[in-house]
Amino acid sequence: MLKAAVMFVAVMYGGGGEKTYTIPGYASLEECKASQASVTRQLLAEPFVSEAGVEASKRSLPDRVRTKCIVL
Repeated sequence: MLKAAVMFVAVMYGGGGEKTYTIPGYASLEECKASQASVTRQLLAEPFVSEAGVEASKRSLPDRVRTKCIVL
């Protein structure tokens, strides 16, 4: 039986704001763990773009990103 993995991501902003996301679709726990650094790096470097396509200011970059991979 093939087991899939997901990554849980918590993005913390200054002032106590936090958003959580789930990134599904990893074929294995190892694949998920291998991508944690690049996901974190990307979230810390790129401003958020809303569903409407509006890019937030550079001041909206998160202070901290935490990731955790689990097998379903």
